[in-house]
Amino acid sequence: PTFASTTGHARRYTVGRTVSATLPAATGGDGTLSYTIRPALPAGLLLGTTALTITGTPTAAKTETTYTLAAHDADGDTATLAFPLAVARADAPKVTSVSVTSRPSRGGRTYAAGDAIVVRVGFDKLVVAGGTPRLALGIGTATRHASFDRTSSTPRSLDFRYTVVAADRDPDGISVAAHALTLAGDRVRGPDGVQAHLDLGSHAFANASTHKVDGSLAALVAGPAVSAVTITSSPTRGNAYRAGENIVVQVRFDGNVLQYDGDTVERGLKTTLALGVGTATRQARAAALGTQTLNFRYTVVAGDRDPDGISIAADALALDGVTLRGIGGEVAQLDLGSHAIADAAGHLVDGGGTATRPSFGSPTAVALTYTASTAVDQALPAATGSGTLT
Repeated sequence: PTFASTTGHARRYTVGRTVSATLPAATGGDGTLSYTIRPALPAGLLLGTTALTITGTPTAAKTETTYTLAAHDADGDTATLAFPLAVARADAPKVTSVSVTSRPSRGGRTYAAGDAIVVRVGFDKLVVAGGTPRLALGIGTATRHASFDRTSSTPRSLDFRYTVVAADRDPDGISVAAHALTLAGDRVRGPDGVQAHLDLGSHAFANASTHKVDGSLAALVAGPAVSAVTITSSPTRGNAYRAGENIVVQVRFDGNVLQYDGDTVERGLKTTLALGVGTATRQARAAALGTQTLNFRYTVVAGDRDPDGISIAADALALDGVTLRGIGGEVAQLDLGSHAIADAAGHLVDGGGTATRPSFGSPTAVALTYTASTAVDQALPAATGSGTLT
């Protein structure tokens, strides 16, 4: 007897949820085939005797374990099929989203050889990954494995990265199956140690038309890089911005840049720059796009304070559904690198209290009339507002 493959896809179930899953059958051999499975299935699950199924309701959690299904023929010949199986607790972290977060270097919808495909798997709770879990990608008729990317993952999501090779082709778009997340001895758990439920369920997808693959194309070279970051504004008085004043920052690239939404040049600016204002992060929005520059503006609000000077981190530049590209289509490099700014002298912030600017109770006052050679000592109306007024 033989199975179509020696390995099967992962099977993942949940405590208290009824299971009725059909297993692959073997073919060939002499006489009627019989089946056994090792080790024993988790508590509450049984291997069907009349049909090749796993049925029942699991009663306890079980970490992912490799099971071996064996087919035996009448004269003792055997074929085996190995597959992972796990049972998660009902309250275990569950997958809530699966999305492709990368974009082809050439623009458009097709990845070239050398491009990275990044898929993010989101969870409903915090998760911690141990080891090197993988995510299987369907690229044409082939299965490629995206590796766990610890550097870009977040407390509620895991990122998986695969670099396209020359032989890869998928004109319909990549696919991610419900059982695509594999551990092979690794771990994905909640912070309390409970193993996550790893079935992607309805979040799996087939033929993502905006993420096609043609490895015969070469990835474009790196696009324009940031060459300078300059705070072009100044406080109107002293060295501290007050509520209502604008902080303006210019980011310059070493080549011309255009903003794209998919394949189309996007005129509406959808880029932000994070400013460190004291312990808070404020978003400066793009106000103007030049041939090699982006200008960002943030208006100080009451309550903003930074006695050491504003900061701009290396990863402060962010895009909202768009890409920045050079004139040849190559993707711009957004890292500010050595041009990041910490505690900018001369650009402190004192947003004051609740008022945005000083004000008098009335723009006009009663006439003041004095007599020559007569001493005067009369108080004038005082303004109210933020900080110390002069």
